[in-house]
Amino acid sequence: MFNLEHKIFLVESYFKNAERQQNGEWKYSIQGCINDFQNAFPD
Repeated sequence: MFNLEHKIFLVESYFKNAERQQNGEWKYSIQGCINDFQNAFPD
């Protein structure tokens, strides 16, 4: 179960891992978010 700290981290990481494409759209990296989460919360 995710606690509030986990949920906040996931949302922030999701937006932090975004890249703006040449056409102006945003691409979000779920894998980058998962990697950040696993590094921050190894247990």
